Amino acid sequence: VDNNGTANATTGTIVSGNLDGLSASGDAIFAYQGAATSGNNPDYTSNANPTTFNGTILFGLYAQASSSITTWLTTGTASSQATYLPSQLNVANGNIALGASATRGQYTGSRTNQTSFAAYRTLVNNPANWTTAPSSGTVTLNTTPFTLVTGPTASVITGGSTICAGENTQFSVSVTGGTSPFTVVYSDGTSQFTLSGYVSGTVVTVNPTTTTTYSIVSVTDANSLAGTNNSGSVLVTVNQLYPFYVDGDFDGFGAGNPVSVCAVDANTPPSGYSVTNTDCNDAVAAIYPGASEVPFNGIDDDCDGTIDEGSQITTQVLASQCGTTLTAINSSIGATAVAAPVDGYRFRVVNTTTNEVQTLDRTTPNFQLTALANYEYATTYSISVMLRRNGVWLNYYGSSCLVSTPAVLSPGGAAAVTPSQCGITLPSISTLIATTSLQGVTGYRFRITNVTDNTAPNQVQTLDRVTHWFSLTMLGTYAYGTTYTIEVALKTGNSSTYSGYGAPCSISTPIVPVITNPGVANTTTALFYTTSMNRATSYRFELTLAQSPFTTIIVDRASHYFSFSNVPGYVPGGQYAVRVAVMTSGIWSPFGEAELVTAPGATRGMFEEETAPGIAFRAVAYPNPYIEGFALDMDTPSDAQIQVKVYDMTGKLLEDRNVSVDAIEVQQFGTRLPSGVYNVIVTQGSFVKTLRMIKR
Repeated sequence: VDNNGTANATTGTIVSGNLDGLSASGDAIFAYQGAATSGNNPDYTSNANPTTFNGTILFGLYAQASSSITTWLTTGTASSQATYLPSQLNVANGNIALGASATRGQYTGSRTNQTSFAAYRTLVNNPANWTTAPSSGTVTLNTTPFTLVTGPTASVITGGSTICAGENTQFSVSVTGGTSPFTVVYSDGTSQFTLSGYVSGTVVTVNPTTTTTYSIVSVTDANSLAGTNNSGSVLVTVNQLYPFYVDGDFDGFGAGNPVSVCAVDANTPPSGYSVTNTDCNDAVAAIYPGASEVPFNGIDDDCDGTIDEGSQITTQVLASQCGTTLTAINSSIGATAVAAPVDGYRFRVVNTTTNEVQTLDRTTPNFQLTALANYEYATTYSISVMLRRNGVWLNYYGSSCLVSTPAVLSPGGAAAVTPSQCGITLPSISTLIATTSLQGVTGYRFRITNVTDNTAPNQVQTLDRVTHWFSLTMLGTYAYGTTYTIEVALKTGNSSTYSGYGAPCSISTPIVPVITNPGVANTTTALFYTTSMNRATSYRFELTLAQSPFTTIIVDRASHYFSFSNVPGYVPGGQYAVRVAVMTSGIWSPFGEAELVTAPGATRGMFEEETAPGIAFRAVAYPNPYIEGFALDMDTPSDAQIQVKVYDMTGKLLEDRNVSVDAIEVQQFGTRLPSGVYNVIVTQGSFVKTLRMIKR
């Protein structure tokens, strides 16, 4: 702009008025945008407030006619008719050194990021921040505004929640303006806490132990400028743990055991919990204490322990059967019938001995104990009945009634050896011993006690059978000449336990045999023999001298005979009392009765080879007639296998088996045959025996 010419602004704004204040001796190019007074001497000194410098544009240069003038005017005021910069840009003496021959220049220093006007003044008064040129030319004004940086203009704390003691929660601070990161100081009402390097919106985790309100104390930005307009607060409500009951159906009544739950207080449970546990069905919201009772739905709607108060319908076991003993375990047990819409009967059966409870659902008012999984003889049951109405069980029972099963364990009861066998001596060691076959019995337990020899091994033995009979030869040990007491226990249905034992019965095994040919032995090889006994494996001969010194000699033999050649140290011509014992199942029987035998005289002849007496082939089938199966009792001199064939009366072969001699007497034959008459042929080598059997 020439001070004598017309000022035409093409960039920025030229202040109003003339520029007489510039030197008349040279040209000055000076532009300042901002408030100023009008007149011949525009006054810039009023721009003392640094904020008015925001948005100003600064350009300026003064050149004297003499190139020796190298500095800005060092003195002068707004009214001094001298060149000057606005007082806000002056240093102490207004001295900015640009260069010896500068003719034009422009400020190229920073116009941003300064926090105060004083900081910009330092930059403007630094020649290093000016670009100058010594020649003529055109300068384009830089109109970029100077900008003062400011601190945060608003900070708001947000968050808040309800937690339980021991839990964490979060809040955040939203900062507007200022330069990140920030330093935030907040308070919990008692203490203050500092967050350094904080970025706006970052969550802050706290874990107060009591209800606490958090607020902002101060916010300072990275330029250490303090923020303004801090606002907001965060309320964190801290609840404690209290015992409540789960209310699964949300009806206000809980059930079960107490659980610890976070709540405002002990009387204000959160949703899904209750201060009571009186709900009798916590899965249905319509069922709770005080609810209306719905008749005949089978439900205790009001949880008072009674269903259908005032409208119950019941029945019970027939009066004619209450207190009675059934004639058979499968006898029908009836209840008083109830008319429609009743359509079902549930029998609850309680074993009064074991307290086992079983139920059976029926569409008719009767049932049998054998329809239960477990039932027992000689047992009293308490029986009650529930009704079903229109397909809905009413869930309450009528009066109970006691009914007993047959007293088979009492003296004379069926759980005992068949009376016809009690007190007898068995015809054979393998004779079958039977009890009554009872309805519904799935197992028979026989307890056999040796009462002849209290020191005998296996004095008490038990044998479990699915059939109602057994033989002594099925035991671990058994002996001739022995009396046993036999008791029977029963197992019924699907039960795995047996009842008590019934009345005992005494049965004796066949007597121990005696010497069958007593007399005088003419030679040392003369044989004295006893009866060959079924199942005997050894024979013991006891010879006691019938005169002083009454010595006893024992001779054990695998055969049922002996000669004095087998007797060591006998007295020639001496008379001996000979008794026999028999070994079966590894044990000796008691000795039988004594027979007198005289030893050979003093003069002995040559020893002769011992010759065994013949043993007859014998086969007997028993029982006959039979119900389930029959066995064979045999004597045989042969060790060959035995063949057993069973034919019907038309000659058709129905059963053909080969059995070893030592196993023949434990075999059962004819078990799968229907009732009828059969021919049985027993063959061993050249021995043949034909038997006729009847199955009932």
